[in-house]
Amino acid sequence: MAKIFRRIRQTLLTDNKISKYLIYAIGEIILVVLGILIALQINNWNEQKNIEKKESVFLNRLLVDLKNDKVYLEIVFDRKNRKIEAANTIIKFSFVGNNDTIMNLIPSYLELTSWQTIIPNQNTFNELISSGSLNILQNDTIKNGLLQLDRNYKALIDWEEVVKQDDYIGNFWTDRDELDPYNYLSVNTSLIQALELDDKITSDQKLVMQKQLGKDVEKILKSYKFRTGVLSTRDDYVNQLNLIEILKKDVDDLIKLLEMELLREN
Repeated sequence: MAKIFRRIRQTLLTDNKISKYLIYAIGEIILVVLGILIALQINNWNEQKNIEKKESVFLNRLLVDLKNDKVYLEIVFDRKNRKIEAANTIIKFSFVGNNDTIMNLIPSYLELTSWQTIIPNQNTFNELISSGSLNILQNDTIKNGLLQLDRNYKALIDWEEVVKQDDYIGNFWTDRDELDPYNYLSVNTSLIQALELDDKITSDQKLVMQKQLGKDVEKILKSYKFRTGVLSTRDDYVNQLNLIEILKKDVDDLIKLLEMELLREN
């Protein structure tokens, strides 16, 4: 093709047809420019296709993460409810020295004083943020929803840290030293069987353990610091339930948006 254009130029110049040569030259420039524009357009189209494919991959991964988060938030919500119920049981408890009553109280004590860290499933979102690729998501509503969800998660995690430092570590953990878990074996037959301790704990030993367990529980319940921790923790968890409800709605809304976006793309 280049040889053909050279021959045409040489012929026009040889025949001294300057005006026709100029028209031809202009036409050739236009063809070159058009070729460049077409090449750029094809390149841009290919790049856009690659971006859309990459976006689709992230959207699908975000959808999986959010569906997992939906299940996880239900677990966290139920866990908070159990802790609230445990706190109420402890607050309302009236010590009468009855082992059956103690046995009903101990599980609530163990539930309230146990600790589980909240770890949301944000792997894909964190990858988008750390790589600076969040703008690959073209739907601004989805982007803003993910950012809001992240802020609400951070608020819940920060709140949990306050509970952990003030109540769990500051109040519960120090008072746990007042209750010897070994004495709990005296009223927990299933645990004794699970640990195969039936033939190692005599009836007299169990009686001593039960009496000591009663003293331990009574001492903890009389602790002002412990009861303050129970009350403040319960109130914190009640308020956290409201935030978890907001998180659950955020997740549900984002799942719907992602499903619609993926359906539109397909």
